[in-house]
Amino acid sequence: DAAVAEALRGDLKQHLAASSLESLEPLEPGSILVLAQATALATKSFAELSSKTIADCLEIALGDASGALPLQAAAEVVAIVEAHAAATALNSAWPALAQASLEPKSLSLLLAKAAGRLPCEALGPLARFLAKAFETRPDARPVLLSAAVPLARRAGAEAVEVQSMTSELLEGLVRL
Repeated sequence: DAAVAEALRGDLKQHLAASSLESLEPLEPGSILVLAQATALATKSFAELSSKTIADCLEIALGDASGALPLQAAAEVVAIVEAHAAATALNSAWPALAQASLEPKSLSLLLAKAAGRLPCEALGPLARFLAKAFETRPDARPVLLSAAVPLARRAGAEAVEVQSMTSELLEGLVRL
């Protein structure tokens, strides 16, 4: 029910915040990721709570030095919740994520999960974000390539809309 989902969301937020503070003893990272999965399952029927859970993870990632664990938690939630709930959270986060210097491997994981789950209409901002990341973070290109692969797979398997978004991404990469 919604109360359980909200309680799990609060626990996840608390443990992610504690993981970035050295003065508190947080759960192990693997346990936090399992908590993220449980929270995603509990909030899946409640789009607004799902979206808020992803937003919580991203907010903590942006306030963390590397943001690695919160980004991984967000990726776990994105992989489980309804696609439109994930799109709502990510669409409002793209500008802040673009300004941040987040850990590339975890960012790539989040982007790859999003590329596989988001509805077609939400893939344009993802493709633009990814192209900009390739442009501005040359050191992260090899890792970010793993996020471009699911997007390219969708382009091969889905509608013309996804193909045009992927061509936009590839045009951005060619300009590099």
